[in-house]
Amino acid sequence: MTKKTKRPAIPLTNPVAKHAGKFNRAATFRDGRTYTRKLKHKSQEPFPIRAA
Repeated sequence: MTKKTKRPAIPLTNPVAKHAGKFNRAATFRDGRTYTRKLKHKSQEPFPIRAA
C-alpha cells in the first residue's frame, strides 16, 4: 500500500481585512487653515489641584 500525501491547505483570506484600507480612511478637512479641534470636557480643569 502506498502512502497518501496530504494536499496543501488553501489559505483562507479575510475579506474584511483585505478591503479595510479602502474604507477606514481618515476624513480630510477641506480647508486646513480653519480646522480646530473641539475640547472633549470643556468644563473640567486639565489638572485638578487637590487641597491637602
